[in-house]
Amino acid sequence: DTSNAAIAERLALMADLMAFKGENKFKIGAYQKAARLVGKWEAPLAAMAPPERLALPGIGKGLAADIDALLATGRI
Repeated sequence: DTSNAAIAERLALMADLMAFKGENKFKIGAYQKAARLVGKWEAPLAAMAPPERLALPGIGKGLAADIDALLATGRI
């Protein structure tokens, strides 16, 4: 599923997994923020070009790459 809701769910899950592993709190926060943003974003991310996704507020290179991978393969 490439809906924004599905992408947001995966990003939130990644944040939870990172928190469980004790990873950097700023990286966890970035994934949580991205999950909220993507979940509320009206335009489908799957229809956007990668540079457009990178231009979203709070989406850096790493998150954009993970979203690209998720859309391409279904996995992060």
